[in-house]
Amino acid sequence: MLHYQAYEVIGINSAIYTPSGTTAGIGFAIPIKHRQAHRARSDHRGSGSSGLLGSSAIALWPELSEALKLPVQQGLLIERTVPRGPAAQAGIRGGDRVVLAGLQRLIIGGDIVVAIDGREVESTLDLNVILNQKRPGDVTRLSIYRVNQKKDLSVTLGEER
Repeated sequence: MLHYQAYEVIGINSAIYTPSGTTAGIGFAIPIKHRQAHRARSDHRGSGSSGLLGSSAIALWPELSEALKLPVQQGLLIERTVPRGPAAQAGIRGGDRVVLAGLQRLIIGGDIVVAIDGREVESTLDLNVILNQKRPGDVTRLSIYRVNQKKDLSVTLGEER
């Protein structure tokens, strides 16, 4: 006879900070008592998936912004967009050239996301926290800088496949 033991979920991973780009780093989770974790756990569609932007980005820091002569000192510099993904379909542009910042290779020249739905974005953690509250198909407004011009774009979020 088989015996099953039920375990209570105590958190849902929401982000990882990894300065090296590997799986080593600090993980962040939403406590299960938090309402977003409950919503994700008991999503009526069964997927529990968050909205997906379809891009990769790096957080800006003041010295990098100054070195690249960017119009803002904080935000997310879009390195790449997924072809035919939500960000690309909304017109968000990834970088077009590579530079070295210390020992790190950076793809620059892309749009800089400074806010999502009016909420300032300073890190990929900020982005993940906001997107964890969204579902695929939700429309969100991104405030971006392209070259030196501020623009607002609407993005219909996708779903991870």
